[in-house]
Amino acid sequence: MAVGRGGKSARAGALGTGIAYVLNYRIIQDEGPIAASVVTYLLPIVAVILGWAVLREAVTVAILAGVVLVLSGIILSKRTRRDRRPHEVAEQSS
Repeated sequence: MAVGRGGKSARAGALGTGIAYVLNYRIIQDEGPIAASVVTYLLPIVAVILGWAVLREAVTVAILAGVVLVLSGIILSKRTRRDRRPHEVAEQSS
């Protein structure tokens, strides 16, 4: 049975989505749900880098500020209890 161009695209999309789905659940099992959600925040940064490297898109100051903001949020979300100041831990316990 011949598969047209649309069928090939659908299979390629389903395969890519399936792999991403499996990898996402693997990250949840290995690292936990917070780490899995952090991965999704990296996607726009990867898109900016690939757009600049492959398509020669311009990277503006606003884009760089956004990258810094996203990376700062990721760093803050990955902090553990022992990384926090003692008064922050005490406030969360009560």
